[in-house]
Amino acid sequence: MLRIAAISVFILLLFGNCHKEDPDHKISYGVKETSMDSPTFSISYTSDKSGATTIGSSSSASWESGTIELKREQFISLKVDCNAPLFDFVLSVYVDGHLWDRKEMHNPTSSMTISGKP
Repeated sequence: MLRIAAISVFILLLFGNCHKEDPDHKISYGVKETSMDSPTFSISYTSDKSGATTIGSSSSASWESGTIELKREQFISLKVDCNAPLFDFVLSVYVDGHLWDRKEMHNPTSSMTISGKP
């Protein structure tokens, strides 16, 4: 009986100090053009893990990135640039399938960025 207790304490000490790494977040970016026009816009997004990616000259009504896995507390950023005088866009960043941040762009020519550490 003493031997079983000693083995149990040893196993507990051995595995009790294991550090679990924080699970990854699943990040996705989205841009939706909501105005009547179809302006050309460019998208750039980045993270500490994936680096920078730029999508140039898109004029589709909506765009979504693929899923990017990211460690907790790593930086992410989504930027949209548009040179058209009349436009409306909604920018969204999702973390683990839930909306993390959302911004709207309305006229005039400008750019908008969502960034931070989720």
